[in-house]
Amino acid sequence: KGVIPDLYKAVLGPEFDKDPNHHSFTWDSLPALFLVHPDLVTESKEMWVDVDAHFGPDYGRSMGYKKGAPVGTQKAKVVFAVDQ
Repeated sequence: KGVIPDLYKAVLGPEFDKDPNHHSFTWDSLPALFLVHPDLVTESKEMWVDVDAHFGPDYGRSMGYKKGAPVGTQKAKVVFAVDQ
């Protein structure tokens, strides 16, 4: 029990109810932790970010740019350190 299991159940539960063989990628737990406890971030920077959304070997790969970012990038907070 807890926030993260509850979140998984709320988001993925209906999909598994419809299809018990459903499968899903599990994202990194740090973004979920940031949503629940943003105060745990000890170092972050605003950067322009581009994510490869084309299925293939680089799917999900992200690139951060301080300046001179390619067209289509979006600004995001990039976390470099958390209080462990």
